[in-house]
Amino acid sequence: MLKTKKLFLVLALAALSLCSMYTIGCAAVTEQQAMVSGEVAADGLVQVGAQVQQGDVLVKVKSLAGGSIAAARATTSGKVAEVMVKPGDRIVAQQVVAKISE
Repeated sequence: MLKTKKLFLVLALAALSLCSMYTIGCAAVTEQQAMVSGEVAADGLVQVGAQVQQGDVLVKVKSLAGGSIAAARATTSGKVAEVMVKPGDRIVAQQVVAKISE
């Protein structure tokens, strides 16, 4: 009887641990899309690990006037989990350029 209770307790703890790891690993990730097309500029390109707020510029593209303009802004606050573009890349509107974990 005591062995059965111990076995049940061990199995219950193992199941709880697995559920906890699954929940931690499934944090919400939001894909961020470019709103305009162009060539990714080196200035204004967000880095992996950066904390961002909703509205922050994530990616800029070169403008015809010689500067750069915002191509993608954060739609949510969180930590940048992935950046899918690099300076010099050509992007198009609606292309996923970064991912933010909330």
